Amino acid sequence: MKAVLLRLLLAVAVLLLSPCAHATITCTSLMTPGVSLNYQNNTTTSVQTFFAVTCTRTSTSDPVSVSYSVKADNGEYSNGVNNRGKHSDGSSLRYDFYTSSSCSTQWKGGTRISDSITWSGGSTGAITKQTSFWVCVVSAQTVTSSGVYSDSVGLTLTDSSNLTLSATALVSIFAPALCTVTSPPRSIALSYVAFGPQVSGTTSIGVTCTAGMPYVVSTDTAEAVLSGLRYVLSPGSVSSNGSGALQTHTITATVPGGQAGTCASGACNATRTHTLTISY
Repeated sequence: MKAVLLRLLLAVAVLLLSPCAHATITCTSLMTPGVSLNYQNNTTTSVQTFFAVTCTRTSTSDPVSVSYSVKADNGEYSNGVNNRGKHSDGSSLRYDFYTSSSCSTQWKGGTRISDSITWSGGSTGAITKQTSFWVCVVSAQTVTSSGVYSDSVGLTLTDSSNLTLSATALVSIFAPALCTVTSPPRSIALSYVAFGPQVSGTTSIGVTCTAGMPYVVSTDTAEAVLSGLRYVLSPGSVSSNGSGALQTHTITATVPGGQAGTCASGACNATRTHTLTISY
């Protein structure tokens, strides 16, 4: 009887140790850049963004793939039907997360977005995969206050080994998305002598954009030629955030020195029209 008992104990010890001989794929990171959305009153709109998952395969004896799913909560200010971005004065704007560009299936509650990571051949190491989702405003609205409407949505990942990871998607909706040219630019006049020193001139453009909203002022070209003289426009583009008040940006035209030009007479005049674009 004693010999039988000893053999049974040994068999149990082997069974307990066997699973530890194989490592597993480990998912270590869930992140998202969140989203910034420009919204114009009485319209519908959407923007694509993503979440990224990083998992690591440490051994060729591990499975070659791992599956996972991610769910999203309803944000901080949900009204039970829609997520809401909130202005600092308490007013709100309805929006939601969606699983596709059609903005037909809300990503909330029990709805999950599923994906997987696969290692090719005998490869190991960390892989990061991005999976898209969409932020949509599907009902036309008129905001009562100009500025940024903010929210934060919690994301939770569960992988095939029941590991869970969490992340937060920050939402910024700029509404009503609007930039106006408050002070248009004037012409720049440059007087240059052949083979002379550098000559520069400036003009400015004044714009008023929705508070907090990113925008870019850019010229149609960084440099051009008139009468054989090369000149440079700078900055070619300038990025800023709206303040809700007038903001002024300076554009400089510079003719570098030492150029001959192509003027055959005592004096020549030439002009060129450039376009300034505000993107937001």
